[in-house]
Amino acid sequence: MINYKNRNLPIGVFDSGVGGLTVVRALHKFLPNESIIYLGDTARVPYGNKSPKTIQQYSRNIAKFLAKKGVKLIVIACNTASAFAFKAVIDAVNVPVIDVISPVSRAIARLNTKHILVLGTHGTVQSAAYITQLRALRNDLTIVQQACPLFVPLVEEGWITGEIPEKIAEKYLNKIANTQSVILGCTHYPLLANVIEKTLSKNSKNILLFDSGEHAALEVKKTLQQLDICSSNKQAITRYLVTDSPESFIKTANIFIKEKIQHIQHIELTK
Repeated sequence: MINYKNRNLPIGVFDSGVGGLTVVRALHKFLPNESIIYLGDTARVPYGNKSPKTIQQYSRNIAKFLAKKGVKLIVIACNTASAFAFKAVIDAVNVPVIDVISPVSRAIARLNTKHILVLGTHGTVQSAAYITQLRALRNDLTIVQQACPLFVPLVEEGWITGEIPEKIAEKYLNKIANTQSVILGCTHYPLLANVIEKTLSKNSKNILLFDSGEHAALEVKKTLQQLDICSSNKQAITRYLVTDSPESFIKTANIFIKEKIQHIQHIELTK
């Protein structure tokens, strides 16, 4: 057991931008007494078009920054960073690290399902991280991947319902049939869950959607309980750190998280 003198230390969460706020939202839901430091690397977003080496460098630096802030656990709330930099982050810090790929993969492997659809960015799909994780758990799965890069700007523009997102979803998903379990392998995608389910339901029945961020939050809860470091703080605070304009972040963040952002600060990260 990790011997933390102060169980009320915050949880550190980082993402390349705002998508990781769906993880923060889930943490608020499952762990309302936990304080959080969220770091959005908005000056260098997106990570999906960066090399694995660069993603590892960025992720290590952010993790070390958060560790110096005194966090008791770090969540990599970015599928691309989880795919390419999970081990690099674990090696860089001495606190537990949770990614967004492993927990949801374990949850699906426990189900009586064989046909899996992974939706993600180009970077996540090209990494084949979900395939690797799922195959390690079960070798009887049929796994299809589909990159949906336009889903991210749709969400950040607030276009999560209506004709435009439905037409784009149709373009990506209209040829996919007989799928059972769908991994929303980007933290933006839960906001388009209704559109995704509606589109896939034309060619598949009884679809189950899996939010990778929500399963990561459940894994955080489980880890804190196992280590006996859950907070009892009744006045938990979430602080937001960004590497670019706080004003731009707040505008987009309001789409993801339905609460007033009060504690926000611009920071500079070393390269």
